[in-house]
Amino acid sequence: MIKSATPAKQGETSVSNKPLMVLIGSVLWLSFSVGALSRAPEARAQGPASIPPAQRCSAAAKKALGSDVEVLKCGQLTGTGALETVAVNRLKKYPASADGIPVSTLLILREAIPEWRIELTVTKLSMRNDAGLIADLSSPAGTSVGYRVLLDDANPSDMGTGGFSLGLYSLYVSGQNDELPMDIRWNPSVGRFQKFDYGGDPEEFKPEIHSTPTTSN
Repeated sequence: MIKSATPAKQGETSVSNKPLMVLIGSVLWLSFSVGALSRAPEARAQGPASIPPAQRCSAAAKKALGSDVEVLKCGQLTGTGALETVAVNRLKKYPASADGIPVSTLLILREAIPEWRIELTVTKLSMRNDAGLIADLSSPAGTSVGYRVLLDDANPSDMGTGGFSLGLYSLYVSGQNDELPMDIRWNPSVGRFQKFDYGGDPEEFKPEIHSTPTTSN
């Protein structure tokens, strides 16, 4: 006569069931791992790197200056490896000329985590970087409406500058602008935009006027 197996006591697991439970657990763990791996590329694809640079520049520009914004440049502009953009609010009342595009506000933005950083702010009253004031244009008050902006990609390496330069001509209500521009360039030795004395003796970057940024209207 074949004797039946002894029933397991309450709270205990039969020895014969343990291999089955281990097998089921292994299958569930494998299924979860495969699912997580299959979702990883999808998660990465939704990150910033999957969005074209032009779209990222446009989104950052609109967030900073509103929907009536124009992107003049987008790319790795200063040689730092980060995505950067030049965004402006154009003065549509005035036509563009050989001296540049008429603008009321200009920002240079750099992509960072979690948000883009403002590297340069230009308004009709001032120019400033994140270290301080580059130029105070508040006097005489009310005479300037903005600037004509001329972007120059030719930046000789022997000047110790990187990326590109901004030529900024003060623009007045009459539509006329200054004959000579203010030259703003990226200074790689300090890691920020500064005024560059082009044609000076010597040609050199000028330090900030104030150690902290000032707020302009």
